[in-house]
Amino acid sequence: MSTKALLAAAAAAILGPSTFILGVTVIAGGAAAGGSAAAAATVVCTYAYPDAERIADTMSTLTDEPVQAAQWDRYADLIGVDPAEVRWGDSTDVQRDELLFIAVRNLLNTTTPAAITTPPLIWWHGTVPDDADTTWENTPVPGWNGTLGVYLAAFVEDYATNPDHTWDEHQCIPPAPTACGQPAETTAILATIRHFESGDDYTQQSHAVATGGRNGGGNPTGAYQFVYTSWDNYAGYAEAFMAPPNVQDELATTNVTSILDAFDGDPAWVPVAWYVGMGGARNVQDGTWSTAYVPNPAFNHMSIGDYQARWLDYYTTIALPAAGGTATVCPQGGPAAVAWAETQIGAPYAAANGYRFGAPPWPGGTIIGDRGHRYTFPAGTIVYDCSGFVVAAWRAAGVDLVAQYGLYGSQAFPNSPLEEIARSAVVPGDLAVYSVSASGVGHIVLIHDVSADGTVHTIEATPGKGVHIDTIDWSRVISIKRPASPEAPPAPDPP
Repeated sequence: MSTKALLAAAAAAILGPSTFILGVTVIAGGAAAGGSAAAAATVVCTYAYPDAERIADTMSTLTDEPVQAAQWDRYADLIGVDPAEVRWGDSTDVQRDELLFIAVRNLLNTTTPAAITTPPLIWWHGTVPDDADTTWENTPVPGWNGTLGVYLAAFVEDYATNPDHTWDEHQCIPPAPTACGQPAETTAILATIRHFESGDDYTQQSHAVATGGRNGGGNPTGAYQFVYTSWDNYAGYAEAFMAPPNVQDELATTNVTSILDAFDGDPAWVPVAWYVGMGGARNVQDGTWSTAYVPNPAFNHMSIGDYQARWLDYYTTIALPAAGGTATVCPQGGPAAVAWAETQIGAPYAAANGYRFGAPPWPGGTIIGDRGHRYTFPAGTIVYDCSGFVVAAWRAAGVDLVAQYGLYGSQAFPNSPLEEIARSAVVPGDLAVYSVSASGVGHIVLIHDVSADGTVHTIEATPGKGVHIDTIDWSRVISIKRPASPEAPPAPDPP
């Protein structure tokens, strides 16, 4: 169970107000009971990719003055104002509106978890509280006739349903499956990059320094949209669009090779590194950045996860077959999550935020965990707590339970929008949520298999055994949940 938890679904799990739960149910439509994929996608689009402007609009809707003196003093420097010189009472409405939006965007980009409720929770409470802390619920919200607990429930419902600040143009799709690797075919990789970056236009120059001067987007040009500094006068050409195709292909091939070398030959990391650079890709890999993050939003309008998913779809269904390659048909959903989970058997348990998802690896030495326990492991050790393990397993299957559903810790799952499953219908990959123990700690496990005699085995992370296979404890099970599996990719046509 995590220590930083209060997200959209976490608020439902702790508070359970009917308006909040109904809001999620209405948005989910009938997907949990066999509804359309579009209905399920609506849930993903609504909660998975937090929109700073929409969050700020929602906060402004709920209270007449969301920027109070405390927030002004804390965040005024983000808009270049010294709060000691310009006091809150002397600030203008324009300044406060700007501060709210900039602060919300900053909180989304710098705070884990990157969920829609993280900014308002920090805004009014000051921090994302520990799991054991319920005092946040009673925090007063100025201008709101009630406490923060009720406010967050209203916030989520308004964010999802208010037509004044809902949007349709964001065509989000779930992250692509990563439980098994695709073949890395350089010709197909280059073709996919060109398709998304320039539409195969080697002369693309709409952001060129030569025509528009330097800008904050980096001045990308050419078929691969090399930014000005990355191109770095390659082969004597000032900008990429000025170079002939073979020269642009040459540098792109060199860069693709470097990315593949750095990420164990997995082409799924090429779009990430191309979109946010090698450093950004490492941030995604170690969990510092969520796939829901939209880099440099003044110039980009697609999240990292969206870009990667679209890229891999084109690569596996169009570019790879065109180059004579064959896409790997990966296991999907629950079976993929279990297959990956089995590779982690033996990993030790540590309820230490920042490491409990298995990434980044343990830095070495002793760290005091989220509930005061001391953990000591050699540098490079992969560790998990119970919820970190199931999140990591389903991420490997192409479903990010944090980004798509706001599920960060075990206490968030019982009242989450995931499909509720009957005990008699469990299958591998389902999630069994346990009741809180006498010590006040919850637990969640992954269903591993159901034997012929009906015995249900789990794969889970516990303090005493680390990641291991066990038998389900039905006496503690309070809920069985099933994430929506990503659609299996179509089998490629024979060449």
